Amino acid sequence: MSRSSLREAQAAAFSFLALGMAGLGCAKPAPEPAAPSAPTSDAATASAAAPAAAGAATCPASPTPAPFAWTADGGATPGSAAPARLGEPREEAGPHGKALCFDGVDDGLAFESNPIAGMTEFTIQVLFKPDAIGTPEAPSEQRFVHFEEGSATTPESRRALIETRVVGEQWFLDTYLRAAGGSKALIDAEKKHPVGRWYWVALTYADGTMRHYIDRELELEGEVPFEPLCSGRASLGVRLNRVSWFKGCLRELRVTPGVLPAAELAAVE
Repeated sequence: MSRSSLREAQAAAFSFLALGMAGLGCAKPAPEPAAPSAPTSDAATASAAAPAAAGAATCPASPTPAPFAWTADGGATPGSAAPARLGEPREEAGPHGKALCFDGVDDGLAFESNPIAGMTEFTIQVLFKPDAIGTPEAPSEQRFVHFEEGSATTPESRRALIETRVVGEQWFLDTYLRAAGGSKALIDAEKKHPVGRWYWVALTYADGTMRHYIDRELELEGEVPFEPLCSGRASLGVRLNRVSWFKGCLRELRVTPGVLPAAELAAVE
């Protein structure tokens, strides 16, 4: 069996149920389809109109959304369920503390909750180190942070992603939001950075505008409607339907219910 076929089989085999969140009702999504034969870039549908699916639930904003955090040595926010490990991510000492490193083949973490459920605005930050993989002819698409409502992934699933595109010894950032009324990807292949180094990246959203940063520096921004998501799931190191595996290390994830000013974002000094 080819590696591509193996990943398709893994994608179809895994499914996680979402934890309910108080006050956040959600319509049952359709059963999860098999993974596509090749990962499709979310950028291909950026800014496309996405009318709400028939019967899709609209989730109310939470009056008191809670922050969320995960670290490689401390686990998730107290009270949150521990993530399930996929594959065998290895622990590794690093300059910022213990990190969890992923092989780009079948390593990841799966959470049975959606950290941004009910949030009208948010800041997602992650401390990570991408490894070299891929070629200029076939850039590697790696979804290393994925939040999504519901218990099954479909093309219409409302979600937030932070991704890399690795080209040889460099990478560039791709962030993506999809809601009922539209979607948006922020991506610029000219804004490249060296692999093998640690970075803090951030994705913020409020009042119809999403922005992403690397070490406090604003790279891109765009307009997209993004209503509060229902409860759901999340993953680190891979897309929720088990494609686009990440090769590199993660140290920390932070989710804040509100937009932090650039000066308050984390950065590798």
